[in-house]
Amino acid sequence: AMVSACAAGGATPVARHALIIPSPEVTAAKQKTAEDAVRARVATLGAEGTVEAELLIARNAAFEAFRRSYRKNQAIEENKKQLKEKYDVAKALGEAVNAARSRINALKGQIDSVRRSRAAAELSGSGDDGGACEEESLLRAKVEAEKRSYK
Repeated sequence: AMVSACAAGGATPVARHALIIPSPEVTAAKQKTAEDAVRARVATLGAEGTVEAELLIARNAAFEAFRRSYRKNQAIEENKKQLKEKYDVAKALGEAVNAARSRINALKGQIDSVRRSRAAAELSGSGDDGGACEEESLLRAKVEAEKRSYK
């Protein structure tokens, strides 16, 4: 719901987000998982059992507790999800563009090949360039179609 500028204490309307508090079991499970991940990283570094390692684990546990209790955490998580979705879409579009570009380059190579064979045929005097011109036209049409999908 939108709150008026006076009620929000600012110059612009502010959206209020409902605070969703996960159950204690879910919170404990997430905290345990995060703590296990930090312990695994500490063990990988060979710092297991040191005072610094325990301080790092405690600091990370405190940060996770703060992050989960922060009143705008749900909005942050939603934004992260939306960003990930947009990133995935952008990645798929990039892959499609790269695929179209490689198809364009392959078609250009085929056009070059057709032109070379037509030039060789003209030099040798066989003179059958009607089929080669038709093939080149088809390849050019394919290149144009790929360029439209590229853009």
